Formats: sequence, structure tokens, C-alpha cells
Amino acid sequence: MLKAGGRLVTVTPNARAMLLERHGANWLALDPPRHLLLFTAESLRALAEKVGLRDIQVTTTPRAVALNHIASAKISRDGHYTWGRWPGLSTWLEAQALQCWEPLAMKLDRAQGEELVLMATR
Repeated sequence: MLKAGGRLVTVTPNARAMLLERHGANWLALDPPRHLLLFTAESLRALAEKVGLRDIQVTTTPRAVALNHIASAKISRDGHYTWGRWPGLSTWLEAQALQCWEPLAMKLDRAQGEELVLMATR
């Protein structure tokens, strides 16, 4: 559906995300039924190439790592997360630390961000 010369920008959870490793099946971004497939940077690039996209750029971002951690920790404890509920001081402090740590870890090549961002043209 993308016209020739059109630009695609999409964001999806990263199958190599730091919080996925930490929270496993309780990671908020698994979020079924919206995310039936998870991609790595490599597999997302391969899919884009296979469908004929070009000028492909795939990056990762630590966007919303604090919120993802808070919700994932709550899912782990209670089996669900209710938006807007206070997570408790220790979880909140840990989330703030992760919000600082993940971008630094990405720069040090010790982590990949929570999301993949794909930009490509047709």
C-alpha cells in the first residue's frame, strides 16, 4: 500500500530488550493480542528487505522504560496492571534508575532498547 517513494516509520517492541530479559513473560510489551510477533533489529531489517523496502534504518530506543518496568513488575506480582496506580516507592525508584541506566547501557553496547524503530522507503 506504500506508494513508490513513500516513507514508512514504525515502532515495535524489541525481542532483545533489556526488560524482556528481566521480566520474561510478564514484560508489558508482550501485550497480546497486539504483539503476536516480536522482532530483533536483524529480523526486522530482513523483513523490510524481503518486501522491497530500501534506505532501511533500524534503531532501538529506551523510551518509556520506567513505565514498562513499573507495569511489568506489577504484572509479575499481581498478574495484571491497572494504569495510573501508584507502584510503591521501591518499584518507582528502581524504574527511575532503569530510565537512566538503559540509555547508558545502550551507549556502552551492554543493552538494546525496549523498542525498535524502522524507517525505510519504497
